Amino acid sequence: MTLTELNIEQLIDLCKANNQQAQLEVYNRYFKAMYNTSLRIVKDLIKAKIKPIKNEKSLEDFYINRFGEELYKTFFKDYTKKVWGLSCKDLSADWGRQRVKSLDIRSIIWHSIKKLIYSTGTYGSKAQRSLIEKFLYPAKGPGMMWDKVEEKCLENGVQIIKQAWVNHIGLKSNSAYKVSYVKDDATHEIKCSALISTMPLKHLIRSLSPSAPKHVRSISDKLQYRDFIIVGLSFTKLKFKEERNEFIKDNWLYIQDKGVKIGRLQVFNNWSPHMVNGDHCWIGAEYFCSKGDSIWNLDQKEMIR
Repeated sequence: MTLTELNIEQLIDLCKANNQQAQLEVYNRYFKAMYNTSLRIVKDLIKAKIKPIKNEKSLEDFYINRFGEELYKTFFKDYTKKVWGLSCKDLSADWGRQRVKSLDIRSIIWHSIKKLIYSTGTYGSKAQRSLIEKFLYPAKGPGMMWDKVEEKCLENGVQIIKQAWVNHIGLKSNSAYKVSYVKDDATHEIKCSALISTMPLKHLIRSLSPSAPKHVRSISDKLQYRDFIIVGLSFTKLKFKEERNEFIKDNWLYIQDKGVKIGRLQVFNNWSPHMVNGDHCWIGAEYFCSKGDSIWNLDQKEMIR
């Protein structure tokens, strides 16, 4: 049997045995695959520019018009389904305009060219949001911001009630005037002159009294929420490194492959060294799910396994 007739697993076994002909065969297959993929990407990009989808309705239309069908299938199609639990065909094009805004293949290429010329990364408001490479980050994570908010509130005499949930918001002349909440199985009430809510919109609408109009409640009840589970994993050593055997520099690694449930890997060491103890590598495995689905219902041991 010749090398060209072997499958990739067999070739890799030969490569491990230091068979140079097998190594060359793997390289040739990889080169051919990348060449064909690149050709399809360029072809689809040209098609998207010459004959774009008119009247963009879905997120799929939006992505194909900006990146071509091949890049859409490679990076966006399966990952979007994994993150949001919905197909790009079932999401509005407005979703892309809000999240991606003006990002397209030209801005990505131009960004890459500038990186070759300038050593400093893109920072702040000068960059397309999706391409920002530098930003300020609290030493021990974003929770520090809320610790500071609490500290400032207490300094100014604000009462903070924790471990409680709001179950009723009283309205008078279309303004909130009281809030009731449950804490330790007892209901309490607070009078207010103004109310700022950060609770899920569905719960806010349900809490209003008098009730919101029927059509408003109907819309809010149909709102879908996506949940997020992160599994923290501590390693003493990582097998994958940068080219010069240095620790990887990425904050996030996005996993587009639909064959695995994980959506992203977060490398906490790269957010801030103050978030990690000792020389360990602290990895966050991120899973996107909906309340009640198979991932949501896994217990801690099953999730780690």
